[in-house]
Formats: sequence, C-alpha cells, structure tokens
Amino acid sequence: MKFFTYFIFLIHCFSLLVHARDISTTHLITTYTQAAKQGDTSAMFQLGVLYFDTVKDYKNALYWYTEASKKGNLEAINNLGYMYDNGFGTTKNDTLAEQYYQKAANAGFVPAQLNLGLFYDKKNSDTYSKKAFYWYKKAAEQGNKIAQNNLGKLYYFGMGTQQDLRLAFSWFQEAAWQDEPLAQYNLAMMYHLSEYVSADEEKMLFWLERSAENGSEHAQSKLGDLYAEGEGVEKDLSKAFSWYSKAAAQKYPKAMYQLGIFYFYGHSIPRDIIKAKEWLKKASELDYDEAKLFIERNHL
Repeated sequence: MKFFTYFIFLIHCFSLLVHARDISTTHLITTYTQAAKQGDTSAMFQLGVLYFDTVKDYKNALYWYTEASKKGNLEAINNLGYMYDNGFGTTKNDTLAEQYYQKAANAGFVPAQLNLGLFYDKKNSDTYSKKAFYWYKKAAEQGNKIAQNNLGKLYYFGMGTQQDLRLAFSWFQEAAWQDEPLAQYNLAMMYHLSEYVSADEEKMLFWLERSAENGSEHAQSKLGDLYAEGEGVEKDLSKAFSWYSKAAAQKYPKAMYQLGIFYFYGHSIPRDIIKAKEWLKKASELDYDEAKLFIERNHL
C-alpha cells in the first residue's frame, strides 16, 4: 500500500502578517521598519513575513528574520531554518537549517518540531528516521495534525521505530478528525485493505470522500477508480470523470491519464481525440508510463 505524506516544509511563516485592505504594503513596511529600528521584535518578524510572502525580497526577509531571531523570536528562528534549508535569500545550508530548527524546537515551538521531523525524514536513512520519529512524536502529542499523519507513516512502515499498525491507525485517525486530508486518505486505505481493522467499505468511503473534498488529489483519483469500476459504490462513469478531473487539475498523473482514456473512448462524455491526446501527453510528460504506452500503441 502506498502512503502519501508531506515531504515539504509547510510552515515557513505564520498568519501574523496583517492583511489590511486599506493599508498598502509600502506603508506597512515603513511602519514596521520604524518600529523595528526602535527594537520592536514583533515588527522585525512582520517585516520578514512581508518581504518573504508579499514582496518576494528574500535577502531582506533573511535580514529581518535574523534580527528578530537575535532577540529570541521563535517564529523567526523557525523561518530562518526554512530559508537556509531551501536557499531563500542565501546559500542552502543544511547545518544552519538544522541548528535554527533545533533551537526553536528545543524551546517547545511546535511548528519547528514538525519542520525538524520533516528535515530528517527526507534524508531517508535509519539514523535520521529515528530523529524524525522523535520530533514528529513531540509535535504530534501537542496536536499538530501533519506530524500526526507522518508519525502514523513511520509506525506503518517501521521507520525509526518498530512497526505497529495499531499505532499507525491511531495517529492517522487523530489527524483525520482534524481534517488532515492525507491522514484521511491513509485511514481510508487501511479500512479498504483490512490492515489492523476489519475491511469496512462504508468507513473507507466516508474518509476517502472527506479527503477528496479537502483537496487530496490521491483521494480524488481513487474515488474516480472506485466509480469507474463500481468497487464499493454503484458504477457511475460521470462521477468517475468528475473526480478524475479534480485530481487532474492538480496535475496528478494517473488522473490525467484516465481523463485521456475517457476522452479517447467517450466514456460518459462525447469522444474527443484532441482532448484525449492533450491529457495523455500531459501525463506522459510527468513520466506516467501507461500514458506513454497508450500514445505509442494508438499512434497518437
């Protein structure tokens, strides 16, 4: 069973950025700069957010996050870790990224604990998996839904810890009830494949639909499969097409391929070879082998 987790750094800044309709970015920068020069740590952090998110001036963002971090601002310290981790406004530096994440994480800052888990997780080694497990668990126990999902993944595969499907299921469920779409998908698949729990198509569909409605392209494409095959639901090619379309809009290769097939054969829609070629080409460009073979076999 293939599980999908967040291997990206979702938390690089916070909603502390003021979204004021009647205040221009220039005015905000001027106001915050005046306050920052007088030692206002919050203003320093807000400048970092503005320069990073709105102005896209990463060097200035780095400067103001650094100034705020010198005064112990944990949000800024976490965000500096992200910038060094990804090379925004500076040269990518794993050593500094780890140091900044660790500083904020050790101070109890949950987003940094998540980011440190993600930092170690993507290194794909037993040693780092143990570190990822440690920090995911810290964040998960404090209610972070992304960490809960990823902790479930580590328990499921036995990465960084002993394999335990009961705990995998438990953490997926914790995150799923917080509307974390990938956890909802993972939970649905455990019900679907009867892993730890008895097979339960009703619960599988409940979580799969919630995941799809929350934007998971994996769940959207899977629902397309179920409706196309009539597996656990009444066969409905129109619904299958609809779900594949949603997933394809998010550039999910399998869904793009399926749209190409639907247009090629005219499943629930008028046959359209031009659109079929368009979607099959998009899927093949994302290295989806079945699309490449279909194009070659049908001389498209």
